[in-house]
Amino acid sequence: MATSIYISNEKIDIVKGSVKSKKIKIKNVIDIPITEGSIINGIITDENEITQKLRETFEKNPSLDKKIRLTVDSGSIYVKRLIVPELKVRKLSGIIKDNFSEIEGYEDLLYDFATLDMQDKKDGVLVLACAVERELIQSYYDIFDKLDIKIEKINISHACAISLISKVGTLSKNTFVISILDKNNINNLLFVNGIYSYSNRTRLVQQRGTDECESEIASNLSSLIQFNKSEKNGTDIENFYFCGTNENEEGLFDALSKDLERSVSEFKTRGNIIFSNDKFNVAEHFYAIGNLI
Repeated sequence: MATSIYISNEKIDIVKGSVKSKKIKIKNVIDIPITEGSIINGIITDENEITQKLRETFEKNPSLDKKIRLTVDSGSIYVKRLIVPELKVRKLSGIIKDNFSEIEGYEDLLYDFATLDMQDKKDGVLVLACAVERELIQSYYDIFDKLDIKIEKINISHACAISLISKVGTLSKNTFVISILDKNNINNLLFVNGIYSYSNRTRLVQQRGTDECESEIASNLSSLIQFNKSEKNGTDIENFYFCGTNENEEGLFDALSKDLERSVSEFKTRGNIIFSNDKFNVAEHFYAIGNLI
C-alpha cells in the first residue's frame, strides 16, 4: 500500500492504494482545497499554506504513510520524445542531457527518462525525456522535510499519465487525447496508437462553465486535431477524455462533441481501478493514481 500526492492549482490530492497484477485498488482518497494562488503552474508561492494543510491532514489521518510518492506538474518542465540507443543508464543519461543543450543553463538541470516503446531495437528505443530546474524539485523536498515525510518516488505528470494509460490497457491501440482541467488551465496529452506523442498547455481566458469557455476549449482541441493530421501518422483522433470538470460544466461534453464531431467524455476505466467508496472516480485523481504504478 502506497501514498501518492499531487498538488494542483486547486487542491492537494492524496490517494492511498496498491497495484496487483492488472488491478489498482484504492483504499482512501483525500482532497484538501488550497487557497487560490498558493501554487501556480507547479511553483509553490505560499510554502506555509501548503505545509500547514499537509501537516493537518497527516495528523488527522495517521494511517497515511510517511513515505510518499509525489507528482509534479509544471509548464517549466521540459519534455521530449527521443529515439536513443539501447545503452546502460549512465551512458544514456549523457545522451539525453545533450538533447536539451539549446536550453540556457542546461548543465544544471535535473534529467530523467521513461521508455515509451521498444520499437525495432535496431532503430533504438523511444523514450520520454524530461529536464527540470533543481530549485523546483527542491522546493517540494523542503516542505516534506519539515514534516518528516520522505519522498520515495517523484514523477512528472506526463509519466504518471503514461503509466495509468498503459495499466488500463483498453486504449493501447487507440488515438485519443486526455484533457485535464485545473483551475483556469487545460493540459492536453495526445496518444497515437496508444503511445504518448505530444502535449500542450493553455491558460483559459474565459470563465469556466460558460459558453465562451466551451468555445475556447473547442478551439484548443480543434488545433490538436489539425496538428495530428499534419503529422501524417495515418491516424485520426477518435476520442477526447476529460479529467477535472466541475459541476458548472454539465453540458460541456455534448457541446464539444457537436463542435468537434468526435466522442468527448469523462475519463473512466472498466474495472481496472477498484475504489473502496463508489463516490470516488479516476478522473478526479488521475495523476495521483498514475503514480501508484
